[in-house]
Amino acid sequence: EFRRVLFRSRRYIIHLIRAILSKRSIDNLEHIIAEDKRIFHMLHHATISELNMWRSIFGQLKLQQMVEKCAEDILLRVPITTLDCQLAVSELLDRELEDRAFSTIKAFLEEHPDDKTIFTRYLSLIKDKGKKQVKEAIDKATAWLKEHPDDKVVRVTYIVLIRERGDHEQAEK
Repeated sequence: EFRRVLFRSRRYIIHLIRAILSKRSIDNLEHIIAEDKRIFHMLHHATISELNMWRSIFGQLKLQQMVEKCAEDILLRVPITTLDCQLAVSELLDRELEDRAFSTIKAFLEEHPDDKTIFTRYLSLIKDKGKKQVKEAIDKATAWLKEHPDDKVVRVTYIVLIRERGDHEQAEK
């Protein structure tokens, strides 16, 4: 995925470096970027992973306004890959938007029901911050493990969830 993101952004990165070198100063960099409409077009069509990469680049260049734009755009995107979902959920949790983090994970899992990375993240999130969702999560994990009996990662997270948040009956099972 990183190669795909890098490939799509490579031309702009080269242009940006060329602009910086030709100006011999990064004092005007924010102005150069603001004038270049290609970056806004590219950011408008970027995935969450791409936005996160650009946010990092803009952060290194100390372009705080562009960092914030990328962060805000991350919140507007629907995750299409596991990495996108992980980044979106992290951003939502950093902003203390737990309900949106739960709904983002649930929506992603509806489209990608066999994604054990996100399912494990869902169980961990329930364990750490879930209130009403504990029983539902345990039921989903039980069903998951019936379909994926050899999945040790989900099983360990499931056991921890039951120990820490389950009731006595669930722990007995």
